[in-house]
This record gives sequence, C-alpha cells and structure tokens, in this order.
Amino acid sequence: MKLPLKISTVVASLTILAFPANAEASQSVMKNMRFFITSENLLIAANIQSGSACSLNQGISVTKMSGFKTIEKGNSNVRVSGKVESFLSIKNNEISPVSGKFQSNARVRTADWLIRNTQYYPEFLSAMTDCTREGGLKRMQLDAPSP
Repeated sequence: MKLPLKISTVVASLTILAFPANAEASQSVMKNMRFFITSENLLIAANIQSGSACSLNQGISVTKMSGFKTIEKGNSNVRVSGKVESFLSIKNNEISPVSGKFQSNARVRTADWLIRNTQYYPEFLSAMTDCTREGGLKRMQLDAPSP
C-alpha cells in the first residue's frame, strides 16, 4: 500500500520540478507568483511584486486585476483584493474593459498542490502566470506563446 503512494509522490515531485522548465515565465517572475483558491472557487494567479493578478472563473471568464493585495488571516487563509481592469469571456473569446473592485476570502496554494489536487496542469498555471504580465490576457485570448 505504501509503494503506490511513494510512486505518486515522486511523479508529482517530478512534475513540479518540470514546471519552471516548461513555463514561459522567468525564474524571477515565478519567485514572485502566488496562487489562491477563493471561497467562490476562483483560481487566482498573482504577482506579489507587481500587484498584477488574473482570476479564473472556470468555463466563464478570466479577469485581469491590478493593485492586488493580501491580508494574512492565519492557517493559509487570506483576504485578497484588487482593482478589476479587463475581462476575457471564455464563451465569446472577447476581452472587455471593466472597472470595479474585487475582494474575497481565499486559501494560499502552491503550484505543486494545485497540480496534485486539482485539474490544473503545469502549462495552464504557466498561462495564468503569463496573464499577470503586460499583454498576457491578449495572448491568452489568441492562444499565443509568451514573448
């Protein structure tokens, strides 16, 4: 019974080790990235240095935010907030400018945890990371590679 668990742990670890190599983002960008799952089950990729973030509402939209901030509440729980700037509709594949504020409770998650415990895979997390950069939402819309 222990052998399959060890094998799955090794496979997950190898996947995580491969993530930065497969990712389009540089190591310095990855060092500043944090991932969150909100109480509304949104996935947020945030660059804590630049304050830029992208939020995925699965099957519906990707929202780009600026001024992203977190307030630690303990036990991996945080309060996240940001200014909403634009919105990519997944159904229509159209980007629309929007304005407003976003705020939610969330849990901090690592890329490792997301890959092992959700349907998100390394290439998608890389795309979410790229979304936080200049032009990233447009590249996501066009399914274009990072520069």
